[in-house]
Amino acid sequence: MKKVFKIITGLFLFAVMFYSCESNDNPVQTNKSYGTANSKALIEFFTAVNCPNCPPPGHFLDNIDSLKGITINDTNVIIIRYHSNYNGYDPYYLFNPAGSVSRHNYYSFFWNPAGSIMGSIMPNYDQSAWTNIINSQLEKQNSILTGIVVSAIDTVSRNVTVSISMKQVAGDDISDLKLFVAVTENELYYTGTNGETHHQNTYRDFLTGTDGETIDLQVGVLTNKDITFNLKDGIDFNNSHVVIFLQSRGSKEVFGVNRVKLL
Repeated sequence: MKKVFKIITGLFLFAVMFYSCESNDNPVQTNKSYGTANSKALIEFFTAVNCPNCPPPGHFLDNIDSLKGITINDTNVIIIRYHSNYNGYDPYYLFNPAGSVSRHNYYSFFWNPAGSIMGSIMPNYDQSAWTNIINSQLEKQNSILTGIVVSAIDTVSRNVTVSISMKQVAGDDISDLKLFVAVTENELYYTGTNGETHHQNTYRDFLTGTDGETIDLQVGVLTNKDITFNLKDGIDFNNSHVVIFLQSRGSKEVFGVNRVKLL
C-alpha cells in the first residue's frame, strides 16, 4: 500500500506563515543578548569537500543550523550550500552540477569558500564580521513575506506538491523578480581531504530551473502557487527541505525566503 500523507491548508495557516516572523520549521530560539529578529535571512555558501579553507565558515554555519545561539535568532537563518569541483572530486557537486554551476557563475564565485546573504556578497570569513552581518540583516523587515507548506506527498512515487504564498508588503514593483524553489538535504556523510565528514543544507535540486521562474507580484496582493515535482532518486525525504526565495535577477537582492521540511 502506498504511504500517502496529505495536509490541507487554509487561509488561517497562510496568515500564520506570513505574520509569524519566526515561522521556520525549527523551534523558536532567540539570543537575548542581541535584539529581536524581524525577518529571515538566506545565506548561500559555496564550498567543496576538498577545499582546505572551507571548514571554519562551514562549522560556523553548522552551529547556526544547530541553534547554538550564534545570531539574534538562529531559527530565522536559512542556509543553502553549493558544492564545486574546483579542488577535485566532490560527490555533492556531481549529484546535480547545473544548479551549483549556475549559482557560482551568477555571483562570479570561481573559488571556495565564498558566501552571500540575501544576494549581497559577504567578505572573507571572519566569525565576528559574519555574525554582525547576519544580525544586521535579521533586524530588517523582509519586503516580501512568504509561506510554504507540503500539501501532498507520496513517498512511493516520490511525488510532492508544495503550496507557496507570496505577498510584497513594501517597496516598489520589481520588474525582474525570480522565484527559486530548491531542495536541500541534511545528514550527508563523506570525508574529503579537508576533514569534513558531516554535510548539512546541501543543494540537491532546483524545482524552478537553475535560472528561477519569472513572477509578477503587486504590492499588497497575495499570490498563491502550487508546484508539483518528483523528488530525485538519492534524496532522503526525512532529511530534506524545500527552500523558496525571491530575487531580483539584475540587482541580486533577495526580498523574501522561507523553507519547509518534507517529512
